[in-house]
Amino acid sequence: KALGEEAMRGPKDKSAELTNSVRNPITGRMIRVGGSTHTQLKKKGIMFEGEGSQPASKLDYRRLYEGKGVAPLEGSIVVVHLTLRKMGPGGREGDLIYSTLSQIGDDGAPVPFVFEVGDPSVLRGLNEVVTGMKEGEEGAVKI
Repeated sequence: KALGEEAMRGPKDKSAELTNSVRNPITGRMIRVGGSTHTQLKKKGIMFEGEGSQPASKLDYRRLYEGKGVAPLEGSIVVVHLTLRKMGPGGREGDLIYSTLSQIGDDGAPVPFVFEVGDPSVLRGLNEVVTGMKEGEEGAVKI
């Protein structure tokens, strides 16, 4: 690199640098898209803010009803109703494991499952699915 080359180019364009960056969901720092850290996190199935439109993994997701609202980002609080079933023979619906629809609150309405997108204590597949959904959407996924 020639001495003074940077001075001849002028100051770095920070806006161009930011458009190729995403926030690391673990550290909170900005990292370059396609860089080694970004690549390693993607291989581990970590989702980044703003990614969506469909689950990024190999989850078997089927949209039942298209939502009209916004898609949640990493860190968003989401409210969902879900039903977990064990898969039966031949891929059929099996035994009910858990459903928010069977948990009735004091007001007589089903109690939803509320969580922050990206929370590591939540099933990874659930985190991945909701980032690809829009508000009001209904879907089925095999995890």
